[in-house]
Amino acid sequence: MKNLRFIMCTFLALILTGTMPAQVISGGGGHALFLCTSGEVRACGYNWYGELGDGTNVEKHAPVQVSVLTGITNVSAGLTHSMFLKNDGSVWGCGYNFEGQLGDGSNTDRHTPVQITGLNGITSLSAGAQHNLFVKNDGTIWSCGMNNRGQLGNGTTVNSNVPVQITGLSGIVAVEASEWHSLFLKNDGTVWACGANGGGELGDGTNIDKLTPIQVPSLSGIIYIAAGGERSYAIKNDGTVWGWGSNSNGELGDGTTTSTNVPVQITFQSGITAIAPGRYYTLFLKNDGTVWSTGRNDYGQLGDGTTVDKIAPVQITSLSGVTKIAAGVQNSYFIKSNGTTWSCGSNFNGELGVGSTTNHSTPVQITNLCSIILSTDDEKEIQEWNVYPNPNTGVFTVVLDHPDQIPYRVELYNSVGKLVEVCQRDTQNSQIQVNQPAGMYFVKIITASKQSIHRMIIN
Repeated sequence: MKNLRFIMCTFLALILTGTMPAQVISGGGGHALFLCTSGEVRACGYNWYGELGDGTNVEKHAPVQVSVLTGITNVSAGLTHSMFLKNDGSVWGCGYNFEGQLGDGSNTDRHTPVQITGLNGITSLSAGAQHNLFVKNDGTIWSCGMNNRGQLGNGTTVNSNVPVQITGLSGIVAVEASEWHSLFLKNDGTVWACGANGGGELGDGTNIDKLTPIQVPSLSGIIYIAAGGERSYAIKNDGTVWGWGSNSNGELGDGTTTSTNVPVQITFQSGITAIAPGRYYTLFLKNDGTVWSTGRNDYGQLGDGTTVDKIAPVQITSLSGVTKIAAGVQNSYFIKSNGTTWSCGSNFNGELGVGSTTNHSTPVQITNLCSIILSTDDEKEIQEWNVYPNPNTGVFTVVLDHPDQIPYRVELYNSVGKLVEVCQRDTQNSQIQVNQPAGMYFVKIITASKQSIHRMIIN
């Protein structure tokens, strides 16, 4: 259900290929969305409310094309609704709309996507269970849908069927909508949260809901956030992973079943580049292409060939070369470096997209899907190529590990993948000064034989 919207793999594929973003996968309550390189969207699974967007309310056991839409650059699946971002900055939605989550000013379900009028210039979005978050190109944050726990962040608990602005936040570079809470990453590396807090998912040391965003204490230098169920995650610029919230099934991944209302370090592995939390379980993607999973496993969503819960992450040994992960409520999705897409877990409504309604405890391939722009092994950060300090104020140093990698090219991309600065260097240790506003950026280093991508925050 969570999505991610500033996901590292998407940016890396965009930067490495020079094309539109790579395919995005997003799991919902009982359906899944797949973004193709053509800008069209495929969907499968539960469809009673029209969340597949194909003009019907008949579930589909294999992916079908979402009607009307082209030029899509991002998708996000909620519990029973779907949201789509077009390359013109407009947002479209379909499916269940009783709480106003489609943002079209009505509470009428839609079987084909409708545009949210008056919401333009959107660069990122995230669909929660029954609410959505949007980032505009002017830095403002907007939300719509259910607000029973304050997840819309506007100081009330009143639902809204049109987008409302979340005031008091600026410099937001990523948003995460979960079931009943919302998470925000600022360009200064701080994390903010609002909404439900019964499991400690807001990370402020209490279990009290918050109707407006509050800063998560003790976190700094954050470059990545994720949220799902009643918990939240962050990755710091030193590579450490932090999590907080409900943990009764071991879903946090810290080797316990103890919930926490403050961030704790998840130390089972290093090199984590992406996190996909389902409702009661979590997937972790490492920079070596392996996937690890923890938490509830009643439908095989952990992908380890069993239906036994795990309180600490285990490797999905049948998978390698994975570049993208996504989690629904109780199903998991993976894109491999060879272009194939795989899924496991609950499949009662065909949400795994494999043509049946049989659950699978090990990943199975989704065939006849659509073409995928692939990132390559270069996607994995080359740690010995150091870029520091991070965060910085616009001045940073690049250090390469071997003299034969000189000369090299440094490219700086902003948070929506636009190339903003380029320079050439011919020394192994080079200080680089850039003239860019505060925000999250991607530094691409290109030599004759290698490429490396590094996330960086400019304060």
